[in-house]
Amino acid sequence: MISFELFSTLFLSIAGSAAVARWVGRVSAEALIERTRARFAVDIETHRTTLKKSELIFEKQFQAASALFVLKNEIMPKPRPGGLDSDEAYEEIALHLSKIAGLLNGFLVAHGVILPKEARDSLVSAMYAAGEYAAEGDSVEPSAASVKVAEELFSTILQVEQLMIDVITKQSSAIS
Repeated sequence: MISFELFSTLFLSIAGSAAVARWVGRVSAEALIERTRARFAVDIETHRTTLKKSELIFEKQFQAASALFVLKNEIMPKPRPGGLDSDEAYEEIALHLSKIAGLLNGFLVAHGVILPKEARDSLVSAMYAAGEYAAEGDSVEPSAASVKVAEELFSTILQVEQLMIDVITKQSSAIS
């Protein structure tokens, strides 16, 4: 038979091992929980920073699109009694190419950094073309070349406006 001393030693040994195992398990679990919590905190902060950057970019692109809409309306000839056909409108724009080149330059200075490359490049080309034919605006009757530049310039602005609308719409739908 097993003596009482041997039994109690064996029992205390098993109970002590169980207590040590329980303590080690609890410490390991707490360490794992803390590592996981820290990793989640970093992930949350990373997502928060990314969201703030996206919000800022969206806001700046929206401002640029709004400013482009205003610019387009400044460039468009004012309505006249009896209306204006497209040729007359382009002739009117051609007479103001110098002013339009300045407006485009101001727009690009204020918003060029946030524009998509394609939009920025198109507007820079349109600005240079307007500047090149700006001297002809001093005459009463614009040349055919300056009218063509006016038509291309206005078309470019409409294309860039649509591109900006598409960019903003895409970002808005990505959030939803």
